[in-house]
Amino acid sequence: MFVPNRDGNLHVPYLVENGGEVVLNWNWLDNDWDANNPALRFANLFVSLSESCSGRVFFNKYAK
Repeated sequence: MFVPNRDGNLHVPYLVENGGEVVLNWNWLDNDWDANNPALRFANLFVSLSESCSGRVFFNKYAK
C-alpha cells in the first residue's frame, strides 16, 4: 500500500517497536531502508483505529 501526502510523496506503513509496544509508522518510500526500518512481514495482524486503542497496532507474536 502506498499513500501520497499533499506534496505527492509516496509513504508506506511499517511496524516499529517503541518502548515495548509495536506501533504503526509511515516512511517516505524513497528513504533509505536499513535494519532499523525493516519491511513489514505479514502475519496475524489486528489494526485497531478505535479511540480506546489510540490507533495502536496489536499482533500475535505466537502466530505461525
